[in-house]
Amino acid sequence: MGLCLISSKEISEYRRRWNAMLIDLRNPKAYRQWHIPEAQNVPLEELELFMEQVPKSRLVIFYCQYGNTSIQEGCRYVKRGYRICSVAGGIDAYRACELQLYKGKVLHEEKSYIDSINKKRL
Repeated sequence: MGLCLISSKEISEYRRRWNAMLIDLRNPKAYRQWHIPEAQNVPLEELELFMEQVPKSRLVIFYCQYGNTSIQEGCRYVKRGYRICSVAGGIDAYRACELQLYKGKVLHEEKSYIDSINKKRL
């Protein structure tokens, strides 16, 4: 199975139907500015460590600003046996669809696994 591209409007269906994990690959500052509801922020420099914690059977949806980085990273992880989708056009396409976005700080229940990973490093 290769990388699948999904539209912004398909995100909730994939999350609901396959319990897909939604990952924002942008930097934390961009994530705090706005992000897709229920997305976890995993900046590129933390992605390798993060993906080691994810079962390969779990569907993961990547998105970035324009869709290029999420496709590139998605292809890399598909080659390793992960089930990955990428949001076509990134968060820019999502915003153009006028779908709900969150702004501001990360809500407690949305915190990424990065906090737990960083604690393990100490």
